[in-house]
Amino acid sequence: MRSLGIETIELKTFKECDDVLAFFKDYPFLEVLREDKNRQEYVEKILKSGHILVCYRKDQPGGFITFYCNDKESKMVYISYLALNDKIGMAKGIVLVNLFTETVRIAHEDGMEFIRLEVDKKNARAKALYENAGFRYTSEETDHSVFMEMTIEKAVKRIEGLKMI
Repeated sequence: MRSLGIETIELKTFKECDDVLAFFKDYPFLEVLREDKNRQEYVEKILKSGHILVCYRKDQPGGFITFYCNDKESKMVYISYLALNDKIGMAKGIVLVNLFTETVRIAHEDGMEFIRLEVDKKNARAKALYENAGFRYTSEETDHSVFMEMTIEKAVKRIEGLKMI
């Protein structure tokens, strides 16, 4: 998907994935990926069982999302990471919509019915963003996180409302 000079692609090689994750490794919620060994293990896992999408703007990562569509029993997509480049200004909204749209498209094609993510309880901006996107809280939580879900059907309708899918 390409819009306003922003290109969204799915990464398929170890080097591409490692380069993108290394670019974002200093973001606080990605601290586990700072160590090369942890990042390399995660890249191997996501390439084997999941997806990593990246939006590039002027040859620089504008954002990425990693997710799994491999739970065929529950038909649940699990978003594991979503990060936006703070240096792209107002383009962050376009990057976010592009990443979410492509994630929903892939999930829909894979026959998934739900999208689930985990967000830090203290991250009010992220929680508000997901609430505004249509995610709702589940009853599950940990000491540090809450879980949010949305149906794929609802996600498709919201995206269609944006004329993006």
